[in-house]
Amino acid sequence: MPLTMEINDLSNKELAERFLNDMVNGQITTKQLIRNFKIPPKYAHYLLKTHPSTMLGKPREFSSNKFINYNLYKKVDDTEIVELCEHELESLKKMKSDIKLFLSSGFEQHMYNKYRIKPSIDIISSLKV
Repeated sequence: MPLTMEINDLSNKELAERFLNDMVNGQITTKQLIRNFKIPPKYAHYLLKTHPSTMLGKPREFSSNKFINYNLYKKVDDTEIVELCEHELESLKKMKSDIKLFLSSGFEQHMYNKYRIKPSIDIISSLKV
């Protein structure tokens, strides 16, 4: 009876990155990455914060008022990012007078500060002003 064994050359951090890249749209927490891949909490936060298609979820979005989760992230695709950017742009038009200048200079940072998502240049240029 032969014994077969698979050798995996990837580290836990690389496996977590690959999991995040291959994941379909949905919710993920830092605790899931920590438990499943045994990576440090700081790296799990860093990985979710810097991934281009993850955004910060609302604390009460997934559970009840009893259990609040501040480490909830959502994996989103480009269409959801465009919808979010258009919604945010509509609300900013009421406050900002020169919206075109803001789009080119501070819109990306605004979206990162509010939703922890960085829209690409293609998405920003495709927005209707």
